[in-house]
Amino acid sequence: MVNSLLKAGTHASYIVVYNIAEKNKALSDEELVKQCMLHVSDVFCPGKKSNFELIRPTRLSRKMVIRFETIDKNLTSQLESKND
Repeated sequence: MVNSLLKAGTHASYIVVYNIAEKNKALSDEELVKQCMLHVSDVFCPGKKSNFELIRPTRLSRKMVIRFETIDKNLTSQLESKND
């Protein structure tokens, strides 16, 4: 059970990363976040996807945007240091 959840989590994370790269949008884009949630729900609970579809994209809180920006800067810094 745990192993299948780990595999599902890895699969879901690849789907999310692919969608972010494909759309080439900021992580603060509410519609992108909703689409990622729908893709993750397909992996973890496909029978409940309709519940997630009811979520309206709303303005993300300023704290969430700051967290996204912090993660982005950190990852960018790590990638740049590996390229040096």
